[in-house]
Amino acid sequence: MSTPNISKGGILSSKPIPVKRFVTELEDVMKLYDLEMPEDNMRHWKVAIIGSINTPYSEGVYILDIIFPDDYPFKPPDIKFETKIYHPNISTSGKVCLGMLTDWKPIYQMKDVLMLIVDVMSKPDASDPLNHEAASLYTNNRTKYLQTASEWNTRYALM
Repeated sequence: MSTPNISKGGILSSKPIPVKRFVTELEDVMKLYDLEMPEDNMRHWKVAIIGSINTPYSEGVYILDIIFPDDYPFKPPDIKFETKIYHPNISTSGKVCLGMLTDWKPIYQMKDVLMLIVDVMSKPDASDPLNHEAASLYTNNRTKYLQTASEWNTRYALM
């Protein structure tokens, strides 16, 4: 992904952007992940994360679509998987079940949110599912779950 052009404006909002906070978070995230800003909009990030080794998502490239609300950092960003993924805690539409986003605090940083998403990919929690089919397989037939998740990884995330 290319390095974004940082500007003070925002296509999605007319409110001022907390530029210093965004730049700091942007720099931190770019040290760990590939990141783009569609239309050079600081409020819209596309971040590529790599599936961890020894998981069914191994070496898959997963694109997250992240949109920051007007009142960020006081409200959490909206994060969705753009890349299809078979996982108990990620809906078929890409929504992520992550307690950090539900119980958001302004001190949270995007690099930590992204690291937690990678961690959740490695350690599903079938007790709090968004994808009930995947959760059921994870609980009742782990082999079939791993096979299905790996097939989706091959089909949608391997480049």
